[in-house]
Amino acid sequence: MTFSKSQRASTLMSLAVLWGLSASQAHADNKLFVTDTLDRGQLDLRISTYHGAAKGDITLLSDGSTISSKSQGNELDAAVRYGLGASTHIGLSTSYGVNRSHQLDESSGNTGDFKAKGFQGGSVWVRHGFLTGSDSPLTLSGELGVDVATDKNLSNSSYSTASLSVAAGWDFGQGVKGYTALEYTATEHADQARSVKVNAGVWLPLNRQVTIAPGLTYRRQMETTYINAYSDYTLGLAAMVQVAPRTYINPSLLWMRSEAVESKNGLARFNETNGHTVGVQLYQLF
Repeated sequence: MTFSKSQRASTLMSLAVLWGLSASQAHADNKLFVTDTLDRGQLDLRISTYHGAAKGDITLLSDGSTISSKSQGNELDAAVRYGLGASTHIGLSTSYGVNRSHQLDESSGNTGDFKAKGFQGGSVWVRHGFLTGSDSPLTLSGELGVDVATDKNLSNSSYSTASLSVAAGWDFGQGVKGYTALEYTATEHADQARSVKVNAGVWLPLNRQVTIAPGLTYRRQMETTYINAYSDYTLGLAAMVQVAPRTYINPSLLWMRSEAVESKNGLARFNETNGHTVGVQLYQLF
């Protein structure tokens, strides 16, 4: 199995959710909560890097032979957001990645190694806050985004996606907040998977400088021209460390599991894939 565009996007989204929910009430100098919007003229910057690894295998149903695969990737991502006023901001991001994959045909002993590197495209999105929490512990926001990828990945695919999400947060007091988010992602063509994703979790301040944020993501990948529908799951733990009044360093760790799925032509079964991602983010509010 290789790092496909959808896997890469899912990883980045999971990291964004974790990093974006790692603030306590004492951390007033950030706009990191999932329903937060920047004030008019406000600007923030996020620089993130992560290393991910995954392994799985493919069973050829015609003869029962197996092809095992291990993949790993490194990515550097930069994002900037700007407040437009009226509880609305826009964001832009781009990323550079280096991905590798090693495959072994266990019946013949043949191996194959693949490598791809380059800019992974860019994203633009807009977020609007419907409930800002000024008079209620409930906050609510919606976001619309477009992601344009290049072919600099192991699957040599290049296509755009559009996503629509809604997120809700609840302030339980004492700096403890919970959240949930629902996202739908559409693709250009029928051979590319549409998906529905649900995120949920909580962030817990340990003190005025450190907050932890466990979270869980469920994603349903819709069927494509070639592959039946399947699900994957991500469990994550992030922390945010305030190092200056408006500066934070946010480490995170994700564990991912994708369930088995068969090709529509009945020739292959993609067995369970397991992986993990380690990341760190620098956040600065201007």
